[in-house]
Amino acid sequence: MDRETRRPFAGGSEVWAAAPAVSDWTRRRWSSPLVRSAVCAAALVLPGGCADFVEVRSPLELDETEVDPAEDGEMLSRSALQSLAEAFGNLTVYGAWFTQEAWVGDSFPTRNEFGLRDVGPANAEHSGENWAPLHRALAGAQSVVAALEGEGEGLDLARAQLVVGWSILLMAESFCQGTVPEGPREPGPPASTEELATLAVEELRKARERAAASGYTGEGLDLGHAATVGMARAYLLAGEMEDAAAWSGEVPTDFVFHLPHADDPGSRQRLGNRVWAFTDERPSLVVPPHLRERADQGDPRIEYEDTGRTAQDGELPFYRQEKVTGWADPAPLTSGLEARYLEVEARGDPDEIREFVNERRSYAGREPLEAGLSAEELVRALLEEKASDHWLEGKRMGDLRRHGESLPGLRAAGSEYYKPRLGRVGGQTCWPVPAAEVLNNPRWH
Repeated sequence: MDRETRRPFAGGSEVWAAAPAVSDWTRRRWSSPLVRSAVCAAALVLPGGCADFVEVRSPLELDETEVDPAEDGEMLSRSALQSLAEAFGNLTVYGAWFTQEAWVGDSFPTRNEFGLRDVGPANAEHSGENWAPLHRALAGAQSVVAALEGEGEGLDLARAQLVVGWSILLMAESFCQGTVPEGPREPGPPASTEELATLAVEELRKARERAAASGYTGEGLDLGHAATVGMARAYLLAGEMEDAAAWSGEVPTDFVFHLPHADDPGSRQRLGNRVWAFTDERPSLVVPPHLRERADQGDPRIEYEDTGRTAQDGELPFYRQEKVTGWADPAPLTSGLEARYLEVEARGDPDEIREFVNERRSYAGREPLEAGLSAEELVRALLEEKASDHWLEGKRMGDLRRHGESLPGLRAAGSEYYKPRLGRVGGQTCWPVPAAEVLNNPRWH
């Protein structure tokens, strides 16, 4: 393939255009069989499918001169959003295992490393299912933004810009370090959590401004709110409490932003809900005891079934989650409810925390908090309610980064793993950058 005129847009089953080479290893991922349904990734949500989009001689090549940004912007930007949905699904599952939202009912040692909080940089699943899809989403969205800039401020540009910002935010929350491409075939240098959080704010601010320029109605309004909550979340991760509280207060409480999924048997890895994949296709997402106890006490936010059989590992009883019920279930990326949690935590006012926690406890049919709790106990109570409200929604990694071992429901470092033969729990609170990236990215040396 002529790299000067034919360059991949992003991985999975999306369309192709100019793509940054995050690393030699990542480029090899983009050339894998996973990219075969090249043009139709977003066609599931567009009238007429992909029949009239572009004529592609090879599913692995698209001459960038054949792409009209003005005409094809919606397909390109929705494909970028679908890439984020794929990456977010994997991060949600592995983050759930890592933070004890779920137990690892999987036989792979590489997946049990997440339950053990002892993830090695050579972990193949970590590299292929967390790092690579997230970087494909980021690199692809950057390419779409570059293609659409100068074509007017519209929803397509705002949508792609949102993917850039959220991809960087998720990297900042999940990984101990990260790297952001600086242009086509230009990998970025190592970046700290603080640097990534700052960059996420900058990119999400652009998304908010571009959503506003497209008209703050309908989808434009939703894109703007999603960018605003992302900014608040990034500020909170960076310890900028005043900014976090201010921006989260801008979002209405009834707002929800979903990432799309579809039940396409030929493309479930990319298009299907990954929580469902590890519930049904490979039953290894096990509801842990502390959350089953909440459900048994009447908390409607935690739903599970005792299947009476073992999980995929043949070892743990398979307590099956019932929050996600199929491949096509959309994934809530963020919401007004999350914004309220961010705002209350950022303000840190004990009275406000108590009032909000009691509101959520009342919703779950629980008694109000007892009097005389310390500030630390109130924050813990806040995080307990958040764990129920946002169960299996990919939010616990950021909470773990901010609160460490005090995160409710977390198995403490040094304690016995729930599969005792595998040893004791480690003390990681973030994931290492995969060795494949460090070895192949020249900016890392």
